[in-house]
Amino acid sequence: KTLPELPRVRLKRFIETFGISQKDAAVIISDRELANYFEKCLSLWNEPKKITNWLMGPVFYEMNTKNASITSLGLSPERLIKLISRVEDATISNLTAKDILTEMLRSHKDPDEIIKEKNLAQVSASDELKSIIEEVIAKNKKSVEDYISGKENALMFLVGQVMRASGGKANPKVAKDLIAERLKE
Repeated sequence: KTLPELPRVRLKRFIETFGISQKDAAVIISDRELANYFEKCLSLWNEPKKITNWLMGPVFYEMNTKNASITSLGLSPERLIKLISRVEDATISNLTAKDILTEMLRSHKDPDEIIKEKNLAQVSASDELKSIIEEVIAKNKKSVEDYISGKENALMFLVGQVMRASGGKANPKVAKDLIAERLKE
């Protein structure tokens, strides 16, 4: 009764309670600090699969690059959750978030501070995007014709051009919807 939770019990609990894969759960519980970190993140934001994806992807990448443990990495669960939530609320893109994570670890700054300082917030306002979209449509007549004739891939090309024209700041989902709406006119 005085022993801490045994690894196999924790593994089973992570799989059953949080719905993560056995493979991911095994990796997380392989390090007690990491398992504790994961649970602290969950206490702040109950999205186990999203937290797992971030831990198993960008956070592990940073840990491996810096040859650091989760505790020596210097990333508080609060800041990680804040960063993930900025992706979820479409303030920033997933790709931008990975760059911000690297900057957070380098500068020890809050993600919101980095987003503001570097002007990294996505452009989701339709008025701002509409002018970029009009410019892209004017410059890419062939892709517009392809889309109108039924080639769906042409739409993604146009979204890519909007992303390029906006310096990667356009919200791709909003841009896609606006382009499709505009081309139906």
